[in-house]
Amino acid sequence: MGTLRVDHLLSRFFILALLFIGPASAAFAEKRVALLVGVDAYDNLEPLKKAVGDARAIRDLLTEQGDVEIAAFLTNPSRNEFWNAWQGFLTRLREGDEAIVAISSHGIEIEGNNYLLARDAPPSGAGQRVIQQNAIRFGDLMEDLAAKNPRVALVILDACRDNPYRARGERSLGGERGLGRIDPPRGTFVLYSAGASETALDRLAETDPEPTSVYIRNLLPLLKTQGSKIQDVAVAVRGKVSDLAYRQMRHQQNPAYYDNLKGSAPYCFAGCAAPAKPQAAAPVPLPAPQASLAPEEPSERGTERVAPSFNCNGVNLNSVELKICHVAQLARLDLEMQRVYDNLLRASKSNVTAFNTLVSDQRQWLKLRSMCGPSENCIDAVYKRRLEELNERFSVSLPNETERVAPSFNCNDANLNLAEIKVCQVDQLSRLDIEMQKLYDNLIQDLRSNVSAFKLLVSEQRQWLKLRSMCGANELCLTDTYKRRLQQLKYRLG
Repeated sequence: MGTLRVDHLLSRFFILALLFIGPASAAFAEKRVALLVGVDAYDNLEPLKKAVGDARAIRDLLTEQGDVEIAAFLTNPSRNEFWNAWQGFLTRLREGDEAIVAISSHGIEIEGNNYLLARDAPPSGAGQRVIQQNAIRFGDLMEDLAAKNPRVALVILDACRDNPYRARGERSLGGERGLGRIDPPRGTFVLYSAGASETALDRLAETDPEPTSVYIRNLLPLLKTQGSKIQDVAVAVRGKVSDLAYRQMRHQQNPAYYDNLKGSAPYCFAGCAAPAKPQAAAPVPLPAPQASLAPEEPSERGTERVAPSFNCNGVNLNSVELKICHVAQLARLDLEMQRVYDNLLRASKSNVTAFNTLVSDQRQWLKLRSMCGPSENCIDAVYKRRLEELNERFSVSLPNETERVAPSFNCNDANLNLAEIKVCQVDQLSRLDIEMQKLYDNLIQDLRSNVSAFKLLVSEQRQWLKLRSMCGANELCLTDTYKRRLQQLKYRLG
């Protein structure tokens, strides 16, 4: 009996230990770690005015969000100070964490590589090799992040200003403006303040009172909106910045983003809202279309009138809805979005989970839309992104008995897994599989002379096949997994 009692006590102790240790381990395994850098003052180059303000604003947002470990906050660091802080950041970052890296500074593209410039960057006339050796290669940062294997790495890069060396007469050094395109490692989402080879405005005028750059002041309110997926944020901020830069400065600035996030689960900086509970779920259709419009000033698009899906005579319309009522193209997008949404609601009624997810996503999208204000470019981009998402992520494949589409593999194979069986059953998935295989085969042919790139592509494809198999028979998961792989392969093909 004594032995049995001892064993019983040890078992209870072991269970209690797991209860105490388990949650702590889980929390330790997933934390948010940030490195924030802003460089205004340069020893040898033209200064910036808003970069340090950018870093401070992002720090304040992270602090407001809570549950963040700011590993480094640097203002006007030298190159060595940056690398010391970067090493400390990597030391704190563990596999499965969420990494936040935000850098505002001068940047330059040289021979296809992007470089960030610290306070002590060499002066004009130092020569290309000296400048490269004393700058911070952005690709090195991406490789370091990939080696740490974070769950998500969000990188905000506002370093697309004019080439400071070219501005001083070094006509042969670097690209004329901005930074070049990148291929981020898996698990990484990179936000650029401007498109490839475009310049980002540091400020709207010399007297601009805002403490942050044009990009950051528009990005942060969108980032902190709960339930906003990072892809939607990227599209919305592109519209707002593009509109503002052109209206006030006649400047072309179209912020870019590079998406290589893992899996199909969405990433929301401020947290993705949980789907509504089944008993509380209710469709959120917009009000019924109305034929009449409230009196308005003549539109720059002429006298054409198109009624959106809601009542333009309503007294509680927000600035977004007023803009939609005034612009025919936006009204058409609203009608199309509402049509697709209503069809999907009807198609999802038999699937409670899919129905509730669709309703919850639409509520979050309406909140994101409201962030655009009267910016036509932003509203247009947000609607087009939502339409794309509804058509891709929530598409319902209707059976077609007269036409079957065969995927790239043999559907009669006895060893097919659940994912492959589902692909064989759904024509849309079969078409995606054929397109993916075609792109993959083309890349294989192109890379045969480059052994390392060839092996990397084959290895990535094997990993992707494992990821696809994890979807099982989930059509939405399979669709999303194929779409993301196609995006990656198309990017590689240029």
